[in-house]
Amino acid sequence: MLAKPARLPWFAALVALAGLPIGSASAAPSMKLSPELMEVTAQPVRGRTPDVWRGALAFADWRASTPASFDPRYWSWDVPLGEAHTDEELRVDVSKVGFTFDLDSAAASAASRCLAQGRFAVHTEFRGRVEDETSVTLPGYPRIDCKLSGASEGRLTLRPDFLTQRDSGLVRFGEHLWNVQSVNNLATQRSSFPLARFGYEFRSGGTVVAAVETAGKGRVWFSAGLAAQEREQLAAAMSALLYYATILEEQDR
Repeated sequence: MLAKPARLPWFAALVALAGLPIGSASAAPSMKLSPELMEVTAQPVRGRTPDVWRGALAFADWRASTPASFDPRYWSWDVPLGEAHTDEELRVDVSKVGFTFDLDSAAASAASRCLAQGRFAVHTEFRGRVEDETSVTLPGYPRIDCKLSGASEGRLTLRPDFLTQRDSGLVRFGEHLWNVQSVNNLATQRSSFPLARFGYEFRSGGTVVAAVETAGKGRVWFSAGLAAQEREQLAAAMSALLYYATILEEQDR
């Protein structure tokens, strides 16, 4: 049975916790930056709005653009519960959003393709005329997988971890490998309790060498020790994550 859910909890939770929509100029949240990047000058993301795919976004030496729209697909099916649960219903919802983007700089031009996925269960209990609906995100979702192009082919994979409430994954371009993890804390936050995805940081050999803030209009940081090719490769991964955050916002509208 094909159907589009009336509401997508995995998109909604991220935006609700973040508190501000993409592109908000005033009082935008600032993610907690790793000590390794404290002395690095932040570079703003330009042109990022809720309908960013209609134009282009840019940061540092790169400009990224997408097709006219994303490609969303939704599936939903009911799960039989048996006679003992006549006053209950269980539904599984699946959403997949594919998108491509072009990344251009003075040195290179490449096209990349990504797939974002969400999956969750919706439990409904009927009590007379009252309905109690609970949505539960299933382990391992939401997630994103990207095939990144350039001078060499790369991959970006990102998965959530239930215990840490953070996303983690890898960016790989040949022999270049970075661990990527979501930053779920604000700069002004004293505790380490995870709130929402405010951005992502990239580690090489245990050291944070780059980061992208996806909250607000967005910012990026590149360590001075990165080679030009490494910056180009990380820029592709950053662009994918900026569009991913836009999808999370848009699908909850």
